[in-house]
Amino acid sequence: MQHSTPIQPFVKPPDLSRERSLRAGFSLIEVLVATTLLVIIVIIIGMVFRQSSLSWESGISRADGNMLVRTVVGSIERDLRCAVDARAFGYDDAMKVQESQIEFVALLEGSNPTGVPLREPTHISISGGTTAKRIATRLKHMNGSWSADSSTETLILHTEPDDDVQPVLSFDSEPNGSQLPNCVNIIVTMIPSAGFHGAQAASLGRDKTRKTRDDIEVR
Repeated sequence: MQHSTPIQPFVKPPDLSRERSLRAGFSLIEVLVATTLLVIIVIIIGMVFRQSSLSWESGISRADGNMLVRTVVGSIERDLRCAVDARAFGYDDAMKVQESQIEFVALLEGSNPTGVPLREPTHISISGGTTAKRIATRLKHMNGSWSADSSTETLILHTEPDDDVQPVLSFDSEPNGSQLPNCVNIIVTMIPSAGFHGAQAASLGRDKTRKTRDDIEVR
């Protein structure tokens, strides 16, 4: 009887050293590259976050400054809309406009016991600078002439040295001979501590016409 033995195929033994290298983890170069990329990404995210924070703070400061400007300009505009020739009440000029101060007479609403609306002549003096004051003096007619009666003082603009917004109030006008000026410019300059350099607003007044007596401008 003839007996045959089957031939087994050749099987290559496993490479144990290669398996150990695959299980060993990352190489030093791979770790350095990954760390460098991570640092770069963190730096970029930090720069974007810082820029966003600065933009947010600048926007808040700008909004605060514009709100302050609108408040100051609005209060002065209401008085100027009622301005009349001050010479009719014994003053030398129809309206005195200087860079740091403005003086005029306005017909403002007063108290009337009968309930009938009454306009009382009031001398208005507003000082400029970083601390703006409004002094309103009621005028009273006695013995054929006008004289000062009661007076009130209001602080319409005040800032501290460490405030983010540092506005400076000043005035300018377009002369009209000896009459009331054609327009009065209310100039509010922002010291750029808040990251911006100014604010601008304008009002053509009730008649909606430029270069008329009721114009208000802010530069």
